[in-house]
Amino acid sequence: MLNHIPDTQNTNDKIGGFLPPNKVVSIDDDNEFEINDKLFPPESFELDQQRKSSLSSFQSKSSTSAIVPPRNATVDMEREMLPMMYHLCVLHPGYHFDEKKNMRRDMQQRRNIDAYIYHAVPITCLDEQTSITYSDFVQRPIFQGINSDAIRSRSPGLRLLAECLAELLGTAILVLFGCSGIAQYTLSHGVLSSFLSVNFAFGFGAMIAVYVAGPISGAHINPAVSIAMLSLRAITPLQCLTYILSQFIGAFIAAALVFGTYYDAINQFDHGVRKVTGLESTAGIFGTLPAQGVSQISLFFDQVLSTALFLAAICALSNKRNKLVSNAQVPLAVGFIIVAIGVAFGYNCGFPINPARDFGPRLFTLCAGYGSEVFSVGNYYFWIPLIGPIFGGLIGAWTYYGYSKLMKIHIGEDDKEIARARYQLDLQNTTRL
Repeated sequence: MLNHIPDTQNTNDKIGGFLPPNKVVSIDDDNEFEINDKLFPPESFELDQQRKSSLSSFQSKSSTSAIVPPRNATVDMEREMLPMMYHLCVLHPGYHFDEKKNMRRDMQQRRNIDAYIYHAVPITCLDEQTSITYSDFVQRPIFQGINSDAIRSRSPGLRLLAECLAELLGTAILVLFGCSGIAQYTLSHGVLSSFLSVNFAFGFGAMIAVYVAGPISGAHINPAVSIAMLSLRAITPLQCLTYILSQFIGAFIAAALVFGTYYDAINQFDHGVRKVTGLESTAGIFGTLPAQGVSQISLFFDQVLSTALFLAAICALSNKRNKLVSNAQVPLAVGFIIVAIGVAFGYNCGFPINPARDFGPRLFTLCAGYGSEVFSVGNYYFWIPLIGPIFGGLIGAWTYYGYSKLMKIHIGEDDKEIARARYQLDLQNTTRL
């Protein structure tokens, strides 16, 4: 959906008319804005450290950003870029200015807030100068009707409830498919399927879960992902806490559904005696178990490494600068990433890489009559898939974050050259008009 900014000549609000010629503002289904072919890359701004801490930006598909300076900030930029800054219009949904006119993120971004445009009027702006000082910001609503009225009017509490239900359902789908795959493999003595089939069961279960929960909550379906996103300030502490609780509940419910589905087959396999270890053990259908002879150090390292790889891949898929993967391809990519991790890291402990996927079903087995051995098995192994993925997720997410920052530095000069070329082209077109 494309929407043009209203013509300045037909309104007294000065909402539009300050963008480069022939530019439009597009709005996607998530109410995210972008200015197509923007001419001012973020690398052209040089601010002191205090001012930099107050800046916020939004990304566009052209890998540049429109930057909002704080009140009375002086923005130094290259001379050829200066004409673009006579007036600075910034689309900024989901943010607000505090009493000091510094940018603050609204924690309920894109939920119950209209989109606004901020018009910054330069105090000083001469052709021979290379700095601009901006005065106060004027906030005006635009594009009324973006998003449905139901979404815009929904209270933050109801929105959070919807997200939690999405996380619960998504995690339940993941565990339901995965543990059902293990049940078929175990109860048929490997005749009807193989360990590779289990990997695909978890992978495609994750794919379906992302399709279901992704549009609502982002489909974390994993406490390690939620905690990593909290550390990156992508979600609030309240969201993180409620997401994790929902994920554990969803995993517990899914384990109960698997137990009910395969109840007769489980009874036939273990003769009604619930065992955690041994040839007739069925506890491994639900929670993971360590391989014999593998130390806890190796098990912990296995979980840290595999989850770090998983989170790094997730961050790469969610990076808007990554042009190789479209939004529609993300669920399938997530599924195959899990399959790859299962194929490569499945031996030691069955690649849990998800505290909810392991602890929720493990807690269910305690309630289903397997006894406390589900927690004491493997020298109290249960804490490794509970804690290890959290450390691995933080390492993977922050490693990719640092890598992405480094790559922005390397490609910054290319962005500048592209911006200058586009500006000269637009300037020529404007002169002809």
